[in-house]
Amino acid sequence: MPIFRAREIIFSGRKDYTAKEMYDMGLLTRIFADDEFEARFEEVVNNIGSKKPIALRMGKEIMARSVDGCDMETALAVERNGIQWLTYSPDIQAVMDQFRAQPDQLTQQQKQQNIRSDMKI
Repeated sequence: MPIFRAREIIFSGRKDYTAKEMYDMGLLTRIFADDEFEARFEEVVNNIGSKKPIALRMGKEIMARSVDGCDMETALAVERNGIQWLTYSPDIQAVMDQFRAQPDQLTQQQKQQNIRSDMKI
């Protein structure tokens, strides 16, 4: 969010912003009509919840460290460390063992999972 928007919210003390205004300011990633909110919110939550916890955790860690305003070299080093950490995690190694044993089967399975996941958004 741009700093001037953050200042407006903090300095004005307003508490009556609409969802559309908050969306336009970048505080919300999407908005839904009242009658569809619960169902659409559940879709978003289920989509995120279907992802591997270890990957979500690493993504959060990388974003948290990147927000600190570090230089590009440091940000890339943090990302590299995250990728290496994920690559050697036990659940990823189990998938890699499956892939080595049956590469075509696992590739097709992953493609189908990606398609299903993308369709839920």
